[in-house]
Amino acid sequence: NNETLTEQDGKYTFAMPAENVSIEVTYSQLFDISVTSEHGTVTITDNKTEAIANENVSFTITPEKNYRIESVNINNGDVTYTNEDNTYSFTMPAGDVEIMVVYEEEYAITIDPSAREIVTAVSKDNAMSGDQIIVTVNAKDIVTDDQVTLFSGLYYIENGSEEHIAINQTDGQYSFTMPANDVTIYVDGGTYRRLDEFSFSGNSLTGYTGNATELTLPVYYETVNVNSQDYIVEKNTGTQVTTIGSYAFRDCNTLTSLIIPEGVISIDGVSPFSNCINLTSVTIPKSLNYIDPYVFSGCSLSKIFYNGSIEDWTKIEILAGSDTSYANLFSSGAELYINNQLVTEITLTSDVSDGVFYKYKYLKKVTIAADINIASYAFSQSGLTDVIINENVTTISRAAFSGCSSLTSVTLPNSLTIIGDSAFSSCSSLTSVILPNSLTSIGVNAFNNCSNLTEVTLPSSLTNIGEQAFYSCTNLTEIYYQGTMDQWVSISFGYDWLYSTGDVNLYIDGELADEITINANLPNYAFYNIDSITKVTLGEGLTSIGSQAFSSCSSLTSVILPNSLTSIGSSAFSYCSELTEITLPSSLKSIGGGAFHACSNLATVTIESDDIYIVATGTDYNHAGYLLQNATTVRVLTTIVDTCDNGYLENKEYFTTSTSDDGKYTVFTKVQGQQ
Repeated sequence: NNETLTEQDGKYTFAMPAENVSIEVTYSQLFDISVTSEHGTVTITDNKTEAIANENVSFTITPEKNYRIESVNINNGDVTYTNEDNTYSFTMPAGDVEIMVVYEEEYAITIDPSAREIVTAVSKDNAMSGDQIIVTVNAKDIVTDDQVTLFSGLYYIENGSEEHIAINQTDGQYSFTMPANDVTIYVDGGTYRRLDEFSFSGNSLTGYTGNATELTLPVYYETVNVNSQDYIVEKNTGTQVTTIGSYAFRDCNTLTSLIIPEGVISIDGVSPFSNCINLTSVTIPKSLNYIDPYVFSGCSLSKIFYNGSIEDWTKIEILAGSDTSYANLFSSGAELYINNQLVTEITLTSDVSDGVFYKYKYLKKVTIAADINIASYAFSQSGLTDVIINENVTTISRAAFSGCSSLTSVTLPNSLTIIGDSAFSSCSSLTSVILPNSLTSIGVNAFNNCSNLTEVTLPSSLTNIGEQAFYSCTNLTEIYYQGTMDQWVSISFGYDWLYSTGDVNLYIDGELADEITINANLPNYAFYNIDSITKVTLGEGLTSIGSQAFSSCSSLTSVILPNSLTSIGSSAFSYCSELTEITLPSSLKSIGGGAFHACSNLATVTIESDDIYIVATGTDYNHAGYLLQNATTVRVLTTIVDTCDNGYLENKEYFTTSTSDDGKYTVFTKVQGQQ
């Protein structure tokens, strides 16, 4: 009714007059506001995303670091705006609006520390490509306690480049046009180290009176004059230092690190660094060709850096001599670095002495060239991970690689015949070993305590495996033997040659040794701790089984013994926990102590030998190697039952007696509950 209502809390109210009322509503259209801003944020007042025509809209722009605003456009210039105190505003047209902000990248300007005494100001810390940069300088030569700066101009270097770009001077003012990159400003003419604490004679450095902890020796020296004062500085237009003289640095107790730069040819003075007791690090140049034997006597070297190659290093004269004072270089356990790389790989082409790299923890790979004698303890307890031994090497001496706890790989030559005692013992990271076909003997403890050795390949040429050769190889599970079964049982096995807490599988000539047939007498320990064996058939003509021949064969369930067998050695089948029955042939005369000890499931024993029956049924039922300790059924040829006092088996408190179906055996069955 022509009355305009006001809104309060989202509601419109009016007092109803005494007449009809007509309510009319008027709307205004909202238009969208969008923003394009790649390198900054645009914040619209009240976070508006839309507005009505003729409404005032304001916003602020915050550029990202190293960017600044180049231009602002609203609807490509169709809408004008005002800018006051970084707040932009415009009147909303009767349509959608796009605010587009374009930015330009800024680049950093840095003054190198060596130039700060001369460069006093730069017009901008950050600038865009194309900006004019003005550099204010104090153009003079400067002398400090440590250096002399000779000024002849300025230059800058762009980030990532090595090119020196001159900064031009006009009327005493230096300026340049900013490139599209960060720049660093330097002084042209050079800053040179003062050498007041050094003394020289011709090409020789003869003395040092300073107390530096880290020191780089000069290669050149020259006298320069600044303000009528002479200074000796390190400048490569001067005299080159090629030698270091006697006692030049003797008793420099503060010195911890020393760099001998390229150009020095010899350290031939008498003990030039003697008694530098805190000297731990030395850098030696490729140019060096001679080191006096006592050059570092009384030092505590832990790191030696060399700028040449291994071949260059071996040409230094002291390496060819017999003076054992050379050991001073490594006597403190120093690491050797070649071209800033820790020496981890070495190729040897001549014999080495006993223990030559003993406890050198940083050596990772060694290649032994032909005809090299690998001496006792040569690499013992070093950091080796990989060893390659080339052809014609025949012997690895005692403990040559023992205790190399990081050794993971060994390549052995086909010429090798002997691996000495403890040669690879305690190589706890060694996982796999392939032994060459030339090998005949593995020494005592040769691979003892190689706790991560999982597989080994043994050649058919092998005749001897020493005591505990693979003892405490707790993860050894695969043994590959390249010969036949007859060759395997001809090997002389040492006591406890194999012990592993894993399940050991033996492969004979490529086949898993599980159900095996053997026709030759068995040596001691032949299959000791081999878990792959499940069934053993011993051929006719075989007469003896050696001590512990099948001890700890935990998967062995069946053994067939021939009628020619006369003796079973001590502990021959001990700890064969899955063996359930055994038939002892009539030819058997003796069973060694503990032959069937801990055969916890050996329930059925058939005895066809009168000799064994007499032993087994004596007053001590364990006398026959614990034969009957776990037996529940004992079958004895009826023809021999009465040949001895069999009161043990015929005691009805312990056994019941019956006859087999074929009448051939008397069967003694243990009474339930009896031990």
